[in-house]
Amino acid sequence: MLSVYEISDDGGLRPTDLASFPPSGEPDRMLRWLRMIDPQPDEWQTALSMLNLSEGTQEPLHQDGLSSQVETDGNGLAMKLPVIDPQGERAVTLRAACSPTTLITVEELALPVIDRVVTERSDTPDSKLSLIALFVEVIDAAVGSAGAAYLKLRRELEDLADLVEGEPQEVSPDDLLAIRSKLSRLTMMWDDQIHGFMELKRCHSIIVAGEHAHDLLRDLISEASRGLQLLAHMESRLRDLRQHQQQSSQESTNRRLNMLAILSSIYMPATLIAGLYGMNFEFIPVTTLHYGYFIVMGFMAAVVLGHFWYFYRRGWFK
Repeated sequence: MLSVYEISDDGGLRPTDLASFPPSGEPDRMLRWLRMIDPQPDEWQTALSMLNLSEGTQEPLHQDGLSSQVETDGNGLAMKLPVIDPQGERAVTLRAACSPTTLITVEELALPVIDRVVTERSDTPDSKLSLIALFVEVIDAAVGSAGAAYLKLRRELEDLADLVEGEPQEVSPDDLLAIRSKLSRLTMMWDDQIHGFMELKRCHSIIVAGEHAHDLLRDLISEASRGLQLLAHMESRLRDLRQHQQQSSQESTNRRLNMLAILSSIYMPATLIAGLYGMNFEFIPVTTLHYGYFIVMGFMAAVVLGHFWYFYRRGWFK
């Protein structure tokens, strides 16, 4: 899907189409934004040809993977940045390229947060809006969804914490591992974003020209750094929960083993008596008596009940 917008003189976004672009080589001062969602290769190449960027600068736009990368030259800059998908489940790549007159953004999936940028800039024009400021605003909106992903992950962790503290046996190691996996992905994404923001900040010739964009970029670095601190606290909390769950599981196992040991010790004397009277000797005490069977069974029951009473009084069944 392709959407084309022009930045009007009053700083508002106005929908247009590719026909509004002048022929190649002709000067044009109109500022335009091409927003592309999962474009076809030919559409992508046609859009890039409008920027007149060098091959080295275009490198981040063609590489796969989620790591951030920024390249710049005298004609503009190109950036690849990992962001959270609309469901907040995984990271996707946002690609952007900016020249003095044209901004191109490429989304793997349609990001509703960027839709809001379009709506806000269409309804609330800003005469001071520059193309680089719009570029940074789009990035700001795209990375802002990571905050919602963090809050969702924190709620999952707190729900799991309540379960671990209340019914630790209901929590499996896989549940904790799933939270840790999401936490690691979010941490890596924020690390990559900070790297990308720092690279953008080094593009003085382009970024510093817009003070608003420079302030936004500084805020992005600060927010991402704060996010990493929050994730570090969450990882510490997850580590404590894991230790608590392992300790509870070990205690439960120990209780079961203690109970088996107690039951074994209780029935061991009775087993010994049964073994003695199962020997193949001709003369064994009590076996010749008329009530010998009941006497031996009663003695065995008394031994078992005596052991039960002894261990119960000692508190071994608590």
